[in-house]
Amino acid sequence: MTTRTDPRAKRIAALNDQLRRNPVNRALGQVLLSSGIAARGAEFKAMVFMALARMQAKDFKRGNDPYGERDFNSFTIDGKLCLMKFGYFAKDDLRRASDDPADPAKTTRVMTVMLADEY
Repeated sequence: MTTRTDPRAKRIAALNDQLRRNPVNRALGQVLLSSGIAARGAEFKAMVFMALARMQAKDFKRGNDPYGERDFNSFTIDGKLCLMKFGYFAKDDLRRASDDPADPAKTTRVMTVMLADEY
């Protein structure tokens, strides 16, 4: 089991941070927006991406991020509670889980962003 101080968890967190801060870089992973986020328009989506990019390690509370991988968080945009979650899939095969999320050569990261009421 990983812990918040585990070097592997820190590596996963750093990789997650990279995609969160640069969601258009397909080499880092994929980003999926829910229909609820998409329906709120371009300005709302821009605010969501700005909030994601500005998240710091201190913004991830132990209850949402028990292992320190920064793979889940909640945040509010324009009065709407939003959720962000990472999934780790085998490289080039989104049907299988990754054997090692700390290794980008083996992993395709997928960050899903949705409204909390869509969960």
